[in-house]
Amino acid sequence: MKLKTCVCIAAFILIFSKSWGQTFQTNGDWNTASNWNPASVPSGTGTDVTVNANPTISQSNTIGNITDGNSVTYTITGSGNLQVGASGTPKNMTFNNNGTVNVNSGGVLEIWGDLIVNNNLTLNVVGTLIVHGNVTMNNNAAISVSGGGGMTVDGNLTGQQNTHITIDGSGSSLNVTGSLSLGSGTSSIDTSNGGAINAGSCSCSSCGGGHDCGNVLPVTLLFFKGIVAPEKVNLTWSTASEINFDHFVLEKSSNGSQFSEIAQVRGSGTSNTRKDYSYTDYNPYIGRSYYRLTSVDFDGYTEVFNNNVVRVSVKEEKNFYIDPNPIRGLSLKAGINFDASETHLLIYDRMGALVGRYNVSASVFELQLPILPNGVYFAQLRSGEFTKTVRFAVNQ
Repeated sequence: MKLKTCVCIAAFILIFSKSWGQTFQTNGDWNTASNWNPASVPSGTGTDVTVNANPTISQSNTIGNITDGNSVTYTITGSGNLQVGASGTPKNMTFNNNGTVNVNSGGVLEIWGDLIVNNNLTLNVVGTLIVHGNVTMNNNAAISVSGGGGMTVDGNLTGQQNTHITIDGSGSSLNVTGSLSLGSGTSSIDTSNGGAINAGSCSCSSCGGGHDCGNVLPVTLLFFKGIVAPEKVNLTWSTASEINFDHFVLEKSSNGSQFSEIAQVRGSGTSNTRKDYSYTDYNPYIGRSYYRLTSVDFDGYTEVFNNNVVRVSVKEEKNFYIDPNPIRGLSLKAGINFDASETHLLIYDRMGALVGRYNVSASVFELQLPILPNGVYFAQLRSGEFTKTVRFAVNQ
């Protein structure tokens, strides 16, 4: 009896362990169950998968280790977010031969372990690609970052023979905390169209007499992070160095692709020592909020840190606010913490007379009021079943 029990338990463990491995086998949407074998959409860092077809990722997904077959092409759309592992649970992504990854504008691929490439990988990054471990590419790899996209490697980036890196256009960047090293053959590095590379160290044995590695950026950003607190998000960031630096522009988004400015934070000019910064957002969006930094130097040069976008999730009630209050002049600045579709704002005087009606199309907005005498007014925001009235004063 004991022997039979042990055999049954062992069989159950074997079956149960196999349920954690799934294969993507049909070209199409990652979140379509029929494209997987077994036919269910895998989820969670404990689920390792094999990908043998071409997935399109247009939602947020978290998965364990990924092993890719030959000639696999990933497309991560502007609303897609693929997390390989999680903070404290590193997982790897491994390509065999002839792989392609397209991260479109607004899309995110975040690998909490290593990115390992055996042969022939093409990375096209217009959105955000983050690898918290190392990137190892054995042969014939091509990395292209363009359109203001960003790629960050917290460890080392190593390319063997025939590795080509192109960072194209102002605002596009590759940041490697450790070493960036490319091997022999026809390896090359190109930032001739205004892209930027920042690495702890850089070498390219076959790049001829020189290469575009290790550009000096106005700001070297160490980190940017957000912590959710009751009814607010505390944002902190630090720089390792600043050159001719004026200020940061802090932006916020509800979808990760369309950002609105919420603050400017003064920089430190020129510094070779660590500088710490912080800002508190008292009006975070319901659900997921995205925060992004842009550096502006005294000459007007700007760098958008697309590769350091902060994502937080907030659970709270809908809200409408006016800031500053009282207002001066004819400009009213206000915001909401939810999607602005079918939203209207009505302005009343103290007697209840309507003095203005506006359509609201953004979560942070500025309206031009008619000429109003000093006094107290009421702004009533209507969006579906949500209505809130805020009292404000006009001091011309």
